[in-house]
Amino acid sequence: MNKSEYNAKYWAEHKKEISAHRKAFYQEHKAEINERNKRWLNANRDRWNAYMRERRKKAKLDKSEEV
Repeated sequence: MNKSEYNAKYWAEHKKEISAHRKAFYQEHKAEINERNKRWLNANRDRWNAYMRERRKKAKLDKSEEV
């Protein structure tokens, strides 16, 4: 069994527990997580804007190819 097969099997067996744990953790630490994300965004605004421009450009190209 390779790594991707193992991960898929593990996720299928433990999906509910993992999701519940993530949800509970986020509810407990919501303010900290949001503050950390805001700090990162403020420090990396140019990088984020360039990344989003590329994503929008790619999405626009993908849409035009579908037509």
